[in-house]
Amino acid sequence: MWVVWAWAAMAGSLVINGVTVETGDLKGERIASAEILIDDRGVVFITAPDYAVPIMTVVGEELAVEESEDLTETVSTVSSGHWWLATQDNGSSGHEVEVWINDQRVLTYGSGQGPRIVDLGANLQFGDNMVTMRSRSANAEGGMLWVHVGKGGVRDGAVHMDQPLAVQFGLAASREGTYERTYRLFVDDAL
Repeated sequence: MWVVWAWAAMAGSLVINGVTVETGDLKGERIASAEILIDDRGVVFITAPDYAVPIMTVVGEELAVEESEDLTETVSTVSSGHWWLATQDNGSSGHEVEVWINDQRVLTYGSGQGPRIVDLGANLQFGDNMVTMRSRSANAEGGMLWVHVGKGGVRDGAVHMDQPLAVQFGLAASREGTYERTYRLFVDDAL
């Protein structure tokens, strides 16, 4: 079992129940009965058993919604909460990656951004799916930037992804220029 924890968090980040959150998203929130830990990097970890962290299912401006003009058959999408995308930036710089699923852009993610967790239920269909990573790297430095896709669920306020992960795409400091890789992801109806 793989847990999306705060290993991707940068100094000054706020992590609640294993999910990195933006402090602006917490305006007006009250978290009672919490344990607080500040690590040596300045990351604030809050464990609050009675608090449910909202999981991001929409990626705002970066989510490209495209309608198919030539839809000849109805495609059944996967229910939410079973397939996830999680990003991890280990102090990289100079990288940007676009994640495309079945010819629709789901996320654009770059070095220095906080971790993202996206529920992929609405983006996947039963059967074969094509997951394409399109990256651009210039003057790359630092640690690895990762995009993980896998099956999992939410338990105790954190997203847990099963091992092995279905897709692991990484960019190292040695990567320069553009790169594209496509993965075949088969989603069965046994959830």
